[in-house]
Amino acid sequence: LFSSANKEYKEGRFAEAIRLYEQLIDTSHPFAVVYYNLGNAYAKTGDFGRAMLNFERARRLNPRDSEILSNLNYVNSLIEHQVIDKRPAVIIGLNEILSNTSRKESSLLVLIFYGNWVALYAVYLVLKRPPWMKRIMVVLFLAFLAFAVIVVLKNSVVREEDAFVIAKTAEVKYGPSDQDKPAFKLPAGMPV
Repeated sequence: LFSSANKEYKEGRFAEAIRLYEQLIDTSHPFAVVYYNLGNAYAKTGDFGRAMLNFERARRLNPRDSEILSNLNYVNSLIEHQVIDKRPAVIIGLNEILSNTSRKESSLLVLIFYGNWVALYAVYLVLKRPPWMKRIMVVLFLAFLAFAVIVVLKNSVVREEDAFVIAKTAEVKYGPSDQDKPAFKLPAGMPV
């Protein structure tokens, strides 16, 4: 399916490529490259909402991939909107750290730092507690704690449930009824 979808994409049959990529996602464990290619296919058809959605899915699986980030930023620049983030700088910084590590990476780093700390502590006890080793143990333990906090935040506090407007425009009203007065419109691809 992946090869067929890529072939359809290269030949400019984007609707068929989209169908095949989505079929692949439905029938197997999706990889970042599948979401990335699906995002590209949607972008080629002008469906920026679904392109943003799939680029974001790819970014969550591979948070530092330069091609994913580049295409995500490019499609985002095509969307007519401006969002000003008014959150405190600490929250923005923490969000940046959390979005640049996957859950697997953070969990693996916690295990590595903890394992190294336990091993070093055992050596520390055997070597009659040299002072220089105590400093290294403190650094390893602080690194372990930092990544443990990141894992806890990613798994409990930070819910990755962003959504993207996929309709041409979404009209936001002042209330839940169709009779309520419109407040503003959101363009396709706008994160909400």
